[in-house]
Amino acid sequence: MGFLHLAVSMTAQGVIAMSAICFTSRCSPWRAAAVPLVAFTTYQAWLALDFFDNNQLVNPMTAAFVVGFGLHHLNLMCVARIDAEEIQHQIQRQTVTKGAETTVSQYDCLRWTCYLLTTVRGIDTPYQVKTVPRGKNEDSASPVGFLARTLLIIGAKYLVLDLMTFSPPSKDDTMRLFGPGREYLFLRPNGLPPATLQEVLIHLGVAFLGWGPIGSWFIDVHYRVLAVLSVGLGISSPHQWPALFGSITETYTLRGFWGRFWHQVFRWPMQSISSYICRDLLRLPRPSLVERYLNIMCVFAISVFLHQTIDGRAGIWLPYSGALRCFLVQPLGIMIEDAVQEAFRRFRGNSKFRSTIWTRLIGYLWVWGFLTLVAPLYNFPLFRYQDPTKNGVPFSVIKFVRAHLEE
Repeated sequence: MGFLHLAVSMTAQGVIAMSAICFTSRCSPWRAAAVPLVAFTTYQAWLALDFFDNNQLVNPMTAAFVVGFGLHHLNLMCVARIDAEEIQHQIQRQTVTKGAETTVSQYDCLRWTCYLLTTVRGIDTPYQVKTVPRGKNEDSASPVGFLARTLLIIGAKYLVLDLMTFSPPSKDDTMRLFGPGREYLFLRPNGLPPATLQEVLIHLGVAFLGWGPIGSWFIDVHYRVLAVLSVGLGISSPHQWPALFGSITETYTLRGFWGRFWHQVFRWPMQSISSYICRDLLRLPRPSLVERYLNIMCVFAISVFLHQTIDGRAGIWLPYSGALRCFLVQPLGIMIEDAVQEAFRRFRGNSKFRSTIWTRLIGYLWVWGFLTLVAPLYNFPLFRYQDPTKNGVPFSVIKFVRAHLEE
């Protein structure tokens, strides 16, 4: 459908959300009336993602941001229930902190709301999610320097992604390596023989490349493109675009993997919606084990929905998508991890767990062993069902150079 359809849908959604936040009360029925409109514009934007001959690298990842922003706007309107009074209060707090208290105009309110609608992690606001990575020189970065550095990083990562995808495996190789049932190392269906050492190494490679520092680049490139647009248009400042991913050294627990290393782009809307379900709708006691783990399960259930919209943009729907199997097993891993840590604390007689080099080493083996088992549940179906001719960067620099060298 094209870029115009996408731009109109997202702009309409922004206007609807901004109007609901700035011109209605927290519990206004108009906010409930706006929910189907936000859902409709999100769906229309999702339908518009057929760029670059329906590229299956760009469009599904962009679908994640489209649906994620829809969840973010619903959260602001109906769960967090932010209104004009709260926005004015936050603006006044910021101006007092800077040493100048002023009257908040309608323009200031709209401008602050516009920024809030575009910062899914709540950067530089009281709603900022925890564990956002911060660089040493972010606060002093100039817009020009930030744009130049970000464009350079985008270009470098684009070339690496091009190198990884320009020569996809043949259909026969894909089915041999990633065929039905081969995503399981144990309890294999379809009469498959036990997993070989080669298959274990393939699983480990998929976990580390797809869910490690290289795989994160697919998401990071999209994030940095948004940063260039936002800073270039003057909507935000460089310091409001901190790094998307944390340090991989934090991955010695599953909580560390998901809470400190992996991106926190949609953590705010996911946790808000999950908390609303557990505490407001179900009225579970807090703190309690039931509330804690049901909250985690709800977050990953929302993640399943988000990843299903990603896969659906590539034409992979249930039961072929592995999103349900992969992400709903994550809470089980966290429960096992918490139980082992609690048992270890009681055995040692310590009330507080302190990591050592040995516990971290065991933790790394646990986390990446667990991901080796579960990451292929999601990635192998993608390899099987995506069109390999459309699963690369939109314009391959490597293919372009090779074609000219062979002339």
